[in-house]
Amino acid sequence: MDPDNLTPKERDEENQRKFDEYMRKRDGVSEDAEIILLNDDVNSFEFVSKCLIHYCKHEKLQAHQCALLVHNNGKCSVKVGKLSYLRPICVSLASEGLSVELI
Repeated sequence: MDPDNLTPKERDEENQRKFDEYMRKRDGVSEDAEIILLNDDVNSFEFVSKCLIHYCKHEKLQAHQCALLVHNNGKCSVKVGKLSYLRPICVSLASEGLSVELI
């Protein structure tokens, strides 16, 4: 895939795919499931970032980048791992009012 010929949306999707792959390799996590954060018109960037830092253990920059990706693309994979590990994190994010899917 030639990065020079990609639309901005395709470039964002490719960057998200590479980021997700990097995070899985870095964390040594299997890909049984993932938490997808969906865009909403209710929560602020700051609130979303704080939730990602607290529940997903993201670094500040990573949380901010995920919030931007959600805003621009409508969704972002924020955590991958075993279903049993992700379920309580997903429930916690949802209890904070974030729109999330566990897939």
